[in-house]
Amino acid sequence: MKAAELLKTLFTGKNIIRLETAGSTNVIASERIASHQPPEGTAILSQFQTAGKGQAGAIWESEPGQNLLVSYIFYPKFVEPRDLFNLNKAITLGVYDYLKSILKKHLYIKWPNDIIYRDKKIAGILIENSVTFTEVNHSVVGIGININQEEFKPYVPEAVSLRNATEKKYDTDECFAALCSFLESRYLQLKQANLQVINSDYRNALYRLGEYSTFRRKRTIFNARITGVSNDGQLILENDKGKMETFRFKEVAFADEAWHAAKRQAAEKNQAVLPENKS
Repeated sequence: MKAAELLKTLFTGKNIIRLETAGSTNVIASERIASHQPPEGTAILSQFQTAGKGQAGAIWESEPGQNLLVSYIFYPKFVEPRDLFNLNKAITLGVYDYLKSILKKHLYIKWPNDIIYRDKKIAGILIENSVTFTEVNHSVVGIGININQEEFKPYVPEAVSLRNATEKKYDTDECFAALCSFLESRYLQLKQANLQVINSDYRNALYRLGEYSTFRRKRTIFNARITGVSNDGQLILENDKGKMETFRFKEVAFADEAWHAAKRQAAEKNQAVLPENKS
């Protein structure tokens, strides 16, 4: 059964653009908006991406035909530009809800919008917005979910798929249809300004919430615990001395992930890794 026949949404995924191969579905979505502004909820689906985009220039790895690679087009003009992180929370919760419907436990949101299963990355999200001072023109929501791929390159954090987790093979059209329903539910929740639920659900799903962990900020290592996320999307940490601080994306990372990522990058460039100096 094709995805269109499985859909039970009002608009999300109703207009589908299918591609065998794409450089980046986010780029194609942006080009379509510029050329003829497709209807809200339009989905660009690709079997394979040669230049899949992750956060901050990272690359999204995926074997051809094994995973769900999709970009959605939304026009969230009801969101104030200063409140755009609310859109991030709603979209991330939609992906989280979909995966939670299958995996049930051990699933978390790693700030700002990765989905983690048993400490391994199962899904990533890249939202690119066109914004003026007064309104959000459009949003391109790129989502990659590991579905049937069984082996991954040694990235940090490690990757995992639904098939790894459940030992079952999935129909990607069925996965897409279900994802559309969960995304639309959260998007409409945002449109109805039900922020109390969105904020609470997002915070409660945060990876390592309330647990003391070791973080790295530039060359400084420190212990802190995640207490939440600010309205503008900054991570709120309380250090082991009770001091509260906020951090923007890429300003702080879990120390183990930061060190392993630096080690990998240094090896690629044949450089030495800086020692972990504690403050």
